Amino acid sequence: MADENDSPEVVDVAADLANDPDADAGVPDGEHVDIDADTGQPRSRANFLSGKLNGPYVEYGDSGTPVMTATMKDGAPDGEVVLYDEAGVVTQRSNYKDGKLDGETLLYTDGQVSQRVPYVDGRIQGTVSMYNQGIKSSDIEHRDGKADGRLLNYDDKGDLSSEMEMRDGKLAGNALFYDNEGRPIRQAQYENDGLEGQSLDYWDNGEVREYASYQDNRLHGEQRQYDRDGRLKERSFYNAGRRQGQPVRYDEEGNIVTEEDASQPPAKRRRLFGLFDDGSEG
Repeated sequence: MADENDSPEVVDVAADLANDPDADAGVPDGEHVDIDADTGQPRSRANFLSGKLNGPYVEYGDSGTPVMTATMKDGAPDGEVVLYDEAGVVTQRSNYKDGKLDGETLLYTDGQVSQRVPYVDGRIQGTVSMYNQGIKSSDIEHRDGKADGRLLNYDDKGDLSSEMEMRDGKLAGNALFYDNEGRPIRQAQYENDGLEGQSLDYWDNGEVREYASYQDNRLHGEQRQYDRDGRLKERSFYNAGRRQGQPVRYDEEGNIVTEEDASQPPAKRRRLFGLFDDGSEG
């Protein structure tokens, strides 16, 4: 599942392909092949015009197969740039305009698309999609190079597993989580990457299982637990992540049946986005 720390792994080759004005100024027009003195194999094949890279460009790996092919214009990449591994398998396919990434970049893993990354004038702009063995795992909206907008995660069958919001590269706003049948199992609020405000956990029949309140990514305020029929089972209170007083338990008629020592830890905790339900980071 993707989160706010996930980011595209695009390799921007513009700096590597940029002309060196001093070194290239006197290069005659036409094709030039750079040969490795030790192996006798070509390291690159380039075309020059007026002292600048123009036209097809090929860079070779140690095995002698291309590791990059590009189209150059006035000393900068312009058009499609393709990266390969040493076995000659494509790992990245990008488009450039005037030396900047522009258009969709595709990243590959084991021959399959693993990421789709849209660029406009050198910045990520639009929805970044990630895949696992051909199945989409997430969609993350970007604006001006940062995750900003909806973050959708999918399970290993490609079904929606969560909807979240990003703001300026951080989790913010409402978040919804679903089980493998598409039923909501949790609703929470985030701010600045942390839980903030109310959260609700649901039973598979739609009844609320747990209500909690968070402040600064820690339990703060009232926490209530319910059974599958919606009856209140337990109430606790927290202050900055620490339980206050004694939790109160209720029977099916709503009568208090027991009060426990607040120093005892909860019997079971679940981890979600690096945080346990009791507000600790474990």
